[in-house]
Amino acid sequence: MPSGEQHTGSWLERALGKNLAVVLLNRIPDWINIGNKFPNALAAGVAPRQVEVGQLQAQQALRIVRPGAFVLLVTGAAKSQTAIERRTGFLDSIGKRLNVTLVDGRWTPEEAEKAMAEWLKVGAERNRSIDLVVCQNDNMAVGVRRALLYHARLLRRPELANTPLIGCDGLEEEGQTMVRGGSLVATVVLPATTPVALDVLHQYWTHGTRPGTVGLEVSSYPALDEIRRP
Repeated sequence: MPSGEQHTGSWLERALGKNLAVVLLNRIPDWINIGNKFPNALAAGVAPRQVEVGQLQAQQALRIVRPGAFVLLVTGAAKSQTAIERRTGFLDSIGKRLNVTLVDGRWTPEEAEKAMAEWLKVGAERNRSIDLVVCQNDNMAVGVRRALLYHARLLRRPELANTPLIGCDGLEEEGQTMVRGGSLVATVVLPATTPVALDVLHQYWTHGTRPGTVGLEVSSYPALDEIRRP
C-alpha cells in the first residue's frame, strides 16, 4: 500500500523486471502503467473509486447545509493522486451551489489540526461562520474537531464547537463510531481491498488475467436518505 507522496515507480519497474506479481492497494499512482512494458508480470491496483468518494461527500454535504453555505474541504496531501481525485469529484458535483475553501490537512490528525488552527488565525475568510467541514479521511476530522473546540474558547466563538463534520474511511470502530457519537454527521465507507487483491492474484496465477486497476464502489454512512440537516 503506497504511503506518502511517491513520485517514482522505479522500484516497481525492478520488481516487474524479475517477473513478480504486484498489486497496489488503495492509492494507485499514474506510474502503475509501467506494467504495460512487462507482459510476463502483473502490475495491478485495487482501490475505492476515488472520484466517487468526492461525489458522495458532495451529496452528503448538500443534505446537511443550504445552498450558498460556506464549506471547508480538508484534503489529504494536496498533490497526492487520491486527494486530487476526491477533490475533483467533490468540487465538480458541488458546482456553484456551495462556497468551498480548501485546506491541506496532509492525511493526519496532527497536520489537520495545525492547518485548521492556522486557517482560523490567518485565513482570508476566517471570520465567516463555517457551515460545514468536509474531511477526506476520518483521522483528519479528529484533528479538525480538536482545533475547532480549542478556538471556540480562544476566539470566543462558541459556534465553532458545533460545526458539523463529514469524514471518510468509515471503519466500524472509527468513522462509524464517530457518527454514532455525534462528532461526525456522516462518513464515506471504503470497501476492503485485500480480498479483491487476493482474487486478482489468484486469477493471474491460474488464468494469466491482468485486470489493471479495479475500482470498488463506496457507500454513505448513514445512508443518504437518513442524513438530516443539523
